[in-house]
Amino acid sequence: WNVTIPAGNNRQVKLLGKHSVVRKNRKICKQHQGAWYLDPGHPETADYLAGIVKEIVNRYDVDGVHFDYIRYPEKTEKNKQDWRRNNITRIVRQLYNAIKEEKPWIRVSSSPVGKYRDVSRYSAKGWNAYNAVYQDAVLWMKEGIMDMISPMMYFKGDNFFPFAADWQEQSH
Repeated sequence: WNVTIPAGNNRQVKLLGKHSVVRKNRKICKQHQGAWYLDPGHPETADYLAGIVKEIVNRYDVDGVHFDYIRYPEKTEKNKQDWRRNNITRIVRQLYNAIKEEKPWIRVSSSPVGKYRDVSRYSAKGWNAYNAVYQDAVLWMKEGIMDMISPMMYFKGDNFFPFAADWQEQSH
């Protein structure tokens, strides 16, 4: 299980000191709303993450690698939506291929935001995987660069069902 893009707030980065990615590889990091993130738009970010997953699959007897928070932070500027989605998909593709090149039997999964897109039958209020944090998990499954997704379905009562149905309809 990997927390993929977040790198910690200022306090956490300071506590990690020289072990923090912000200190080790500052050029691939950005700060947003008081927290540090790996920059999905920087070409070296995918290489950095691929190095981590290669170490995991080569050093440990794992059956799967799971990516959590493989997304942009919330409330970023909206005029770069397609570019941002392409960056996240490029990273997913590179990580998937890096794992499968090392050990093809290892399963790759992720947890996208629980609402894929706004659905006509129920308001998603604009916060969803596709438009708010730029995850295109449906494309990942269609392209075969993800073996499984587990959407973060943290909704109460009736709020859960329309979004679960939407994921199932989009599941391919």
